Amino acid sequence: MSSLRALSFKRFSSSLSPKQQLDEFLLYNKTPVKNRPWIYRRKNANVLLALDLKDPDTGKAVKPRKPFQIIGRDVLNQYMNTIKPHSGELLNWFRDWTSLTTRRAPVWMYINNKLLQNMLIASFFELGSYTHLVSALYSKKSSFIEAGNSKSFDLEHFFNTIIMCNIHRNYVRGYKDSELTKRKVIAAWKTCSYKKDATGISKILVNTLCRQQGIQDTDFIRIRFNDSINLPLLENIGAASQEDLTKFHSDNIGNYLRTRTIMDFNDNVDSKIVDFVNGFKSVQQKLNKEDIYDKYKVSMTEIWKQEPKEKEEAKEAEKESATEKETSNKE
Repeated sequence: MSSLRALSFKRFSSSLSPKQQLDEFLLYNKTPVKNRPWIYRRKNANVLLALDLKDPDTGKAVKPRKPFQIIGRDVLNQYMNTIKPHSGELLNWFRDWTSLTTRRAPVWMYINNKLLQNMLIASFFELGSYTHLVSALYSKKSSFIEAGNSKSFDLEHFFNTIIMCNIHRNYVRGYKDSELTKRKVIAAWKTCSYKKDATGISKILVNTLCRQQGIQDTDFIRIRFNDSINLPLLENIGAASQEDLTKFHSDNIGNYLRTRTIMDFNDNVDSKIVDFVNGFKSVQQKLNKEDIYDKYKVSMTEIWKQEPKEKEEAKEAEKESATEKETSNKE
């Protein structure tokens, strides 16, 4: 395994805002490797001046920069918390971030499966531009894989979140289109590049979506899902430390949103799902946090009042279908 593939993203304290930290990370990786010692080492400031390097974007002389520090992945989560709804800022950030060549592997490795999940959740429930973000993600899947990051487009975080969001969008929009639903499920499955089914809720989510759309025959899926539900539980919540509670909550927000979705839209819910949901609720209460699913249901309703209507969504669905065909041809 190369050093790039083994790259770890650690958390360092910084006086910069989350957006500034991300910009600095991107700028460093845009900088040609041969120029980095002159730009990022203060002792080489005079050498940099003599080299008279020019910024390719502005044409101005390159100035010395502070020593580079690797940023933690939580910086992107912090940045998303600062974005205003309907600004399109997250979508534009992602397009800029993924504009670099895949040889800049650290940039492509930064967005892991949990961050990709969080981007989808944030854009769907709080920020808007979800349909465009999904289209952008589909178009960049091959680049992520080329850079060595195939696990971001996984079953648990990517595929399951796409299916969950489809269920909620159909509900809030009043959509009923079985053929479009089939195409969306297949497109999401084809885009999923790491298909380990750890929790066993993928099949239930897909069946819930199909039932919502009146699809009786699910043979179109042709997917072998795990039939065994394996959701995490935190033992003895009452005696758990603050650190353990916080970690469990952070690690399982996506699972909670997806299982609450199943409970809302499926009449036949496995007891293991109920146990997980109740356990997560207890953790929320211990941490004095509001219920994130209930909060998102409210914000989602407001967000989707201003999202593109059926015609534009249909165009995006065509892009997803094209992605599916393209992926099929490569397999």
